[in-house]
Amino acid sequence: HSRDLRKTMSIDKITLVPVWDGPHLFSDQERAALAWTESLTRLPPDGVPDALYGELREHFSEAQIVQLSVTVATINSWNRLGVALRFVPPAVQL
Repeated sequence: HSRDLRKTMSIDKITLVPVWDGPHLFSDQERAALAWTESLTRLPPDGVPDALYGELREHFSEAQIVQLSVTVATINSWNRLGVALRFVPPAVQL
């Protein structure tokens, strides 16, 4: 298990996150984290699949899974509040 979830990622790779499940652009560990994130965000009617949790356990400790899950839940709550309150991010000044 990787001990530290904080990694730097190139901007080129970050732009590919929307197609994370395409041909192997991401490592198995990254793909497991992204699949978990997507499943927690969409919350399927039957809950998060056991197989997905099992795959996550292959790459992360229990503490890391909790850390990732809390991070996903926090960001999802910000997004939901932003949508509900019609938040519009300020324009970036270049």
